[in-house]
Amino acid sequence: MPPRKKTPAPKTRRKPAAHLLFIECQTSLLKTQSLAISGDWHARFSGFHSEKRIALAATDGRADLVKRLGELAQGGTRYRAVVIIAHSNQTGIQLTNEDFCDWAQLATWLELLAPEHLLLVACNAGRLTGVCTLFKSLPSLRTIYASPVPVTPQHAQFLDGLLLQLITQRRVDETLLRITQLTAFLAAKAVIFQWRRSDCEAHNAFEGHLLSIAAQLFK
Repeated sequence: MPPRKKTPAPKTRRKPAAHLLFIECQTSLLKTQSLAISGDWHARFSGFHSEKRIALAATDGRADLVKRLGELAQGGTRYRAVVIIAHSNQTGIQLTNEDFCDWAQLATWLELLAPEHLLLVACNAGRLTGVCTLFKSLPSLRTIYASPVPVTPQHAQFLDGLLLQLITQRRVDETLLRITQLTAFLAAKAVIFQWRRSDCEAHNAFEGHLLSIAAQLFK
């Protein structure tokens, strides 16, 4: 009698990703500087898109951020798009009152959330070196939107259309992106870069560094 074939165990279906997460770092400090914008963003997008799963983590200290991210990632919840509002420079980001993280350390904080799209509302965060570190450290990441020059809350308003497309379409239309980039620059001298993983490959890296350098001329 031939041996019975083993029935393969049923595959566990991965839980669908939540749509959007806002992470605001050092909220109390940002409020004193009129830079705390995540609450308004969260209220608007949640109000107009109540059927979408949109969350907010506005914290100050390390313990608060650890607790909040733990709550948000409970049960293996992933977030398709993550927006981070924080003080930063080209070497890293001030994630909490106690922690200035380089880009590899930031990736460690985001690993459980497994974002596909990352938007950094943070000064000088869109330089290619940091961007490539994030892509290398976060396999889930597909695109990064950030500026290689200083940003202001007025600059952030131009991201609304991009966020709306990521929530509803899971991608940003190329034409909308170009219109947004042009409008932001003409209206407020805001520079918004979209980086893809392929931009970190050797044949594209040189061009990427040139773009980062050229952007400094438009501060």
